[in-house]
Amino acid sequence: MRSGSLITARLAAKQNREVFAVPGSLLDPRCRGTNDLLRQGANLCESAEDVIRVLEGQMGFDAPPLPAVDIIPFAQDNRPANQEDDIARAARDMHQLISETPMHRDDLLRLMAAPAWLGLAALSELEISGVITASDGGYYSRS
Repeated sequence: MRSGSLITARLAAKQNREVFAVPGSLLDPRCRGTNDLLRQGANLCESAEDVIRVLEGQMGFDAPPLPAVDIIPFAQDNRPANQEDDIARAARDMHQLISETPMHRDDLLRLMAAPAWLGLAALSELEISGVITASDGGYYSRS
């Protein structure tokens, strides 16, 4: 939290400069600094395109469209999609990811690698059944 890089980033933000941060695991103490920068408003950076998009937007250029992404359906078998079965399977997968240590909803969804609607439905099912507890800021932990 007191590294030279983080001090430089905070000084840059005070001077209204763009600050970018790569998110890290909430469970890894080494990632506290970059996650704190994101909480303070740093731009989320997952690739060079993120930096280009922000800087081109400031310069008045239009950013190129995002490349098409192949969507892989969550249900990988040959039977017809059944949302209730998919949600139940996602809830079982989500339950395995959640521990006593609170984890942010976005991190859980990213780890699930399933469509957002499915992960959110699974979280809702688990919360309604009392298996997990939601806390302020979108954090979830086992009950």
